[in-house]
Amino acid sequence: MSSSGWAHASSASLFRVWFFPVGVFMPSGRGAMFFFLDGVRVRAVWRWLAWALCALVGITFSVEGAPVAAAAPVKPAFGEAKRPAKVSSRPDEVSAAVSARAQGSPVEVESLRSQTSQTFANPDGTMTTQATAAPTRFKDDRGAWKNIDLTLVEQSDGTVAPKSVQNELTLGSGDASASGGAATVQADHGVDALEVKPDANTSVVFGWPKKLPKPKLSGNEATYANADSGMDYRVQVLRRGMETFVDIKDAKTVERLIAKNGPAKSVWRLISRSSSMV
Repeated sequence: MSSSGWAHASSASLFRVWFFPVGVFMPSGRGAMFFFLDGVRVRAVWRWLAWALCALVGITFSVEGAPVAAAAPVKPAFGEAKRPAKVSSRPDEVSAAVSARAQGSPVEVESLRSQTSQTFANPDGTMTTQATAAPTRFKDDRGAWKNIDLTLVEQSDGTVAPKSVQNELTLGSGDASASGGAATVQADHGVDALEVKPDANTSVVFGWPKKLPKPKLSGNEATYANADSGMDYRVQVLRRGMETFVDIKDAKTVERLIAKNGPAKSVWRLISRSSSMV
């Protein structure tokens, strides 16, 4: 064995066989034990290591190329404060201003709300008031605000009324009104066209001199077609009350009225009565 630690066969040999010392350290301080591998076995070991390295690289690429699942949303840790939900209104100016600044959007001041206006606190500390010419809301009997809805709908008793208004307003539903659908004028005078109650103690009734047909409803308008020969009777419900119209359909109807009553007396009169309890 040479001083370098390598051993080989006789120099006369055609092939040299190299021996590689491999040391194994023994436990408990017993030193190391050496054994030798020839060149063939060393190449086999290197070949095995090369294949193992290639396999390891391939596995790494396959893992890195695999689709990554979407990360699940992170839930707040126990005790972590959650962002408060945005609010649309607050009872007073101070609380509305604080909320508007915190959430970055306007907040209505409930104490400043009226039938025709709304006031909002802005995030920059200013105030904005939005106003309308006619009422858009009202307080009900319990003091809660309700939005006005003038859409006319048929009621369970056969009459017609808007969905949501402050002053009770009822329209007759045609022939049914004469038999109890609404308050009835004397039979020879016709039926009630509509009744308005500004409050619980006051009632105003407008009657039509003849029996009315069933009305055609469209939004806030009721049309009694052919309420009289050549004429329609229309009622429009408004935010501040109502309006009535008599539509004369053609010139022949005008001529008939003039021939019957004369030019100075061609006036259409509606029956009305009112009652009030003080």
